[in-house]
Amino acid sequence: MQDNNLIQACKDNQQWAQLQLYHKYKQDMLRLCWRILKDESRAKDVVHDAFIKAFKGMHALEVDSNLGAWLRRIAVNAALDVWKKQQRERLVDTELPTVYSSGEDIDESHSMEEILAAIAGLPAKYRMVLELYLLDDYSHKEIAVFLQTNYSTVRNQYVRGKQLLINRLKKIEHGVER
Repeated sequence: MQDNNLIQACKDNQQWAQLQLYHKYKQDMLRLCWRILKDESRAKDVVHDAFIKAFKGMHALEVDSNLGAWLRRIAVNAALDVWKKQQRERLVDTELPTVYSSGEDIDESHSMEEILAAIAGLPAKYRMVLELYLLDDYSHKEIAVFLQTNYSTVRNQYVRGKQLLINRLKKIEHGVER
């Protein structure tokens, strides 16, 4: 069934359509939430809450809208809210001086597993920006909206995170980290 038919059936409060929509999009939303939270249980809770919010707000969605993008945005926003709350609870300011360009690129000789492992080891604020930008193809502007912060902050965190990632990959390359 096409998404526009699912949207209309969900608007009509058809339970079979809600179930079909849930099964169609839950894995994608769970993957996104897990990348942000790094906690499967919390990610599942966020996805559950995101679906509830989506079903309640379905009446405002146009039938020809991009349903997948709309659901992902709800899930990412909900996950970011949880993540920000966690960060506030353990607030530690480790801001580095402003840097606008790292001048280096990620070496393509590394496997995707090495790159993902290196990203996973980064501090949360850099990891999240890198994952959303590099892996999920969100723009710096979209990430800034998700994080409710300035574009320049996201850009700086991306550049710093990218440099940290490059340094970690160099250590792996030279056998310093494994």
